[in-house]
Amino acid sequence: MRILSKEEINQLKREVRNRNPAAMIKLAEVFTRGNGVPINAPEAFQLYADAEATGDAEAQYIYGCLHYHGNLVEKDHEAAAHYFTLAAEQDHVEASCLLAVLYYAGEGVKQDFDKAFELFEFCASQGHPFAKVTLAKHYYYGYGRGKDYTKSLDWIKSATQTDDIRILEYLKDFYETIQTDISNHKTAWGDQKQAQLDALETFAQQIKPAIDNCEKALKDWQRAIQSPDPGAMDKTQP
Repeated sequence: MRILSKEEINQLKREVRNRNPAAMIKLAEVFTRGNGVPINAPEAFQLYADAEATGDAEAQYIYGCLHYHGNLVEKDHEAAAHYFTLAAEQDHVEASCLLAVLYYAGEGVKQDFDKAFELFEFCASQGHPFAKVTLAKHYYYGYGRGKDYTKSLDWIKSATQTDDIRILEYLKDFYETIQTDISNHKTAWGDQKQAQLDALETFAQQIKPAIDNCEKALKDWQRAIQSPDPGAMDKTQP
């Protein structure tokens, strides 16, 4: 972490006095980390609050995250939902995704699967990889809008177009779950539900190429982090 100079900090303070929310957030981070100044948690929290009060969507999202995670303030999912809602009303994707999680779990808000699904759909349409995987699983299991292997397949394919290792691992685990489901259903269903089993196996075959790409990307990433070549990580894009 580069240490900010006294002049840089003073410049941030001047911008804060002009009610610049981005400067407020950056100066709050300075006080949180002790970057060029002593750590001052109360000052940092006040700056985050002041930034949120400007109505800036990013500031509302960050302030919501403080309450969501319990950073600088006691964890409060109801407050987090309030600030995420303000940001989501301005189409802030990350805030919308976390708000969807709260609606799905019924934490801080009344549980509402339809609202959660609607928010996940918006986030996925904006390219959010976690939302894409979530929709893929929802359509696979039939949550929210009913079972639909075609839509699940589409979201899986779309979700693989990411360099987020966590998402790739999530997709790989999802595929393993599907394989386990097939094995369990073969035992439980026998010949009574052959058509459903055939559909599930076809679905698994259709997503296999996308999952193979995930596994390749994960292997490339693992090799890259072990490589002495400092540019190796730049060569691991899926």
